[in-house]
Amino acid sequence: METTKLYVGVHAEIKDGKVYFKIDATEGIVLSDLQKILVGGLNLSIRGERTPELQGKRLREIISIMESEIINVDSFNDVHIGVPKT
Repeated sequence: METTKLYVGVHAEIKDGKVYFKIDATEGIVLSDLQKILVGGLNLSIRGERTPELQGKRLREIISIMESEIINVDSFNDVHIGVPKT
C-alpha cells in the first residue's frame, strides 16, 4: 500500500476583533482533501473533551459557529485559494 504524506497548517491572527486565517498545505493538494484533513483535525479536538456530554456540547457549539459564519454575507468575502500573487 502506498503512503502519501500531506501537510496542512493553520495560522490565526486576531486583529481589530476579527480573526484572520492562513492555511498552508502541501503544494497541489486537492481542496476536497484539504477539507477532509481539517475536519479530521476538528473531530480529534472534539474527541479530546473528557466526556461524551462535553463532546456533544462542543460539537453543537462548533456547528452553531459554522452556521453563523456561512450565512453571514461578510464572512469569508476575502477568501483566496491558491498561491498568492506577488
